[in-house]
Amino acid sequence: MRNEKRTKDFTPEPKQEKKLLVFDKKNMILMAIATIFLIVGYVIMGTGDKTISPIILVISYAVLFPIAILVGTFKQKDKK
Repeated sequence: MRNEKRTKDFTPEPKQEKKLLVFDKKNMILMAIATIFLIVGYVIMGTGDKTISPIILVISYAVLFPIAILVGTFKQKDKK
């Protein structure tokens, strides 16, 4: 019995379209805005101001970058 060959019925899976980019245009625009805020924060820090630059950097890292990444993910989950 162990020598019997087992045959499985393989059905081909439908091919799904592959996306080259995960992010949409909206994500890229928000990422660019976050990067501009980041650059502005570091430039202000380089001038010697130590009050506004940390605020701009925290907003950029803690708010803008996560928003840029997460925008559109909830919409994609609803489509599935």
